[in-house]
Amino acid sequence: GGIGRELAAWVLHGAPTLDLFGFDPARFHASTVADARWVQDRTHESYAKTYAIVFPSDEPLAGRGARRSALHDCLAAAGCVFQARHGFERPGWFVGPDVGAGALPQGYDYYGAYADEESGWRLGAGRADVAAHESHPYLDFVEGELTFGWPASFGRVAEEVRAARSGVALFDQSYFGKLLISGPRADAAMQWVCGNDMEGRAPGAVVYTPLCNARGGVEADVTVTRLPDNRWYMCTGGATASHDLRWIESALDEGGFGGGVSVADISDELTLLSVQGPLSHQLLAPLVGGGAIDDLSAFPFSTAREG
Repeated sequence: GGIGRELAAWVLHGAPTLDLFGFDPARFHASTVADARWVQDRTHESYAKTYAIVFPSDEPLAGRGARRSALHDCLAAAGCVFQARHGFERPGWFVGPDVGAGALPQGYDYYGAYADEESGWRLGAGRADVAAHESHPYLDFVEGELTFGWPASFGRVAEEVRAARSGVALFDQSYFGKLLISGPRADAAMQWVCGNDMEGRAPGAVVYTPLCNARGGVEADVTVTRLPDNRWYMCTGGATASHDLRWIESALDEGGFGGGVSVADISDELTLLSVQGPLSHQLLAPLVGGGAIDDLSAFPFSTAREG
């Protein structure tokens, strides 16, 4: 059948001919699948929702809080409704400081399946009964999104969009993957692995590029920054970070770069903030030391500076 054909192509040629990311073990972050409790809870929820309608904005209740940015608590205090992406708590939208951390997902209660007396043993030896939550505001917010029309958050999100379009908005995108590629052959390796032309890029150049397999299919789209001293910083999609890292390492090995290039996953070491909107310059200029961005003509689009 079709899945057999795609698995054969995957084994023989290193990639399927169709998008099978939903079947790829690398869709999970290594730290989550190494946690037996996370695996058990997410597996239970997957089974429990087998026949549930698949709404585009649904969120899991199991395995939450596995990965967080440095700004998580600040965002939670402002009433952030988080979304789970690759084990990471990504900001979704805000219900306001009046709700605050009350909007956080609570511990997984197995949808009340093990609340009866002496039923916890079915989860494993020594497990206690798990009481169902009497109230769960986060679940209430998520259920307001379970529609194929306009969700309950539409008005609040619209306000955030207007702020970004007419003023300035700050986005915590720390859930994105962050890789540091370095070594004496790093420049040649980036020319090999990237679809865009990376040759001759000066330090500070920022390049948006696909990563393509041997058939020309797109494995990932990333932003790459050329740094001094044979170093490159790559920012990958948050939900695909583990997949992208695995594919890059495989492609470099195939190209014979194993001995002259190192790829370090620094995703959990950095916070990634995106400032967007027409008033971005007015916000940032006083905050950046030495007047580095007072004159934007000296800091053009698609360039970077390392502090």
